[in-house]
Amino acid sequence: VEQVDERPGELTARVLPERSDALGGATHTVITADGDRTRIVYETQLAPNFWVPSFIGRPLMLRTLREASIELFRNVERQATP
Repeated sequence: VEQVDERPGELTARVLPERSDALGGATHTVITADGDRTRIVYETQLAPNFWVPSFIGRPLMLRTLREASIELFRNVERQATP
């Protein structure tokens, strides 16, 4: 569970540890126009509140981040297309 703050072209999400399975974490996304393209800067940190073996956790997290990023890009393109 995260607290999300939105500003024009920017999203910041902070994990609420008391309501999550994470000790902490934050995600910061900035979306700007770059000529006729859109630039997206996405940074995230996450500290789970449980042990995850690296041979399982890393591939799982990478797949989840990849899928979330693709969905983010699709949504941005959907909004940008007249």
